[in-house]
Amino acid sequence: MDSCIKRAYLDMARTLHGLAKHENREILTPDAAKLLKLFLNDLVKIQTIKTQDEFDSWHHMICNSLIMSYQVGGYMDFSYGQAQKWLNMTMKYIYVFGDDYFPDYTSVYNFCHMPLDNYILDALYKKGAPKLGTSWSTTKKVNYLKIQNWIRDAYPEVAPLAVEFHLWNEAMKNSTKKLTKSEQES
Repeated sequence: MDSCIKRAYLDMARTLHGLAKHENREILTPDAAKLLKLFLNDLVKIQTIKTQDEFDSWHHMICNSLIMSYQVGGYMDFSYGQAQKWLNMTMKYIYVFGDDYFPDYTSVYNFCHMPLDNYILDALYKKGAPKLGTSWSTTKKVNYLKIQNWIRDAYPEVAPLAVEFHLWNEAMKNSTKKLTKSEQES
């Protein structure tokens, strides 16, 4: 679990402006990581989630708790967008490790949210998703949920994380093609 949380944090950390100079920098992230781990290890709660609404409530509670953890420590700039990225990427990494390592999480796979970042948003926008109106890292809950609901409507028979895996792979292939083409032109 720790490796999933740490890796997911790194996916989001570059957006934490001013944290490196914050007076409580030594405790802010470790405390938030412990909190995230506590929620994710509460398997009793996870295994009782049977609907998308229940998962969404659980997800929202965790995101708000992460935001509050940073605010209590005096860092007021931790946003819903950053919280969703940390939580959603942690969930993605749990599924990448698979049932051998995390068998108790399979029951919520279909409910998991798609992690939002620039690559995924670009791919979603090309498919007609509503614009956030801001960067993923500073988005508010209301705009975040508009995207998640659009994903569920656009891909009703596919788990959002499965869609994300596909979109991410396509984005990386396109990124590699662009790099190769520009290298050839140099």
